Amino acid sequence: LYKKLHRTLNATEGIADINADASREYGAYKAANAYDGNLKTNWTPGLGVGWTMIDLGENRFINRITTVFHSIRYARRVTYQVEGSFDKKAWRVMIPKKVFTVPEKIQQAKDLRNTYCVDDVTLEKDVEARYIRTRIFKNEVRTGTGGYKADDCQHMEQYFNLKEIPEELKNSFVKE
Repeated sequence: LYKKLHRTLNATEGIADINADASREYGAYKAANAYDGNLKTNWTPGLGVGWTMIDLGENRFINRITTVFHSIRYARRVTYQVEGSFDKKAWRVMIPKKVFTVPEKIQQAKDLRNTYCVDDVTLEKDVEARYIRTRIFKNEVRTGTGGYKADDCQHMEQYFNLKEIPEELKNSFVKE
């Protein structure tokens, strides 16, 4: 009963003061932008790959992680992993390293400015963590000649224990 009550509270409580960190920050693209609930802001490591991490302030049970990437640069595939920790030293995998392929209908969209790639994962069992780190290993984008190359990744948002997908993401929603 305590675990169920705790999970319900986690799903309804917001994160007031965002305490986030990243492997590096590029210009105005700060780590906290990946958790602020605003799709107009994001975190990017610049040209390359990296990680971003949030401190939830206390241990919380997580059962669903919804990660939003931006496809403004014609994203094709993003390879990433999500980990949790109590102390930022010992990490355990919440979402194993995976290759998320952007659906073809999203890749073919004419106006990509407001197109998002949403990977929604329900965990097999609740995972308790205070810190959640998302590691981005590779991002592939479409070039002007129709090929693909590696580029930086724009991590727009990450939500935990969402009850419902935000309206502006429903057209980009992909559930594995």
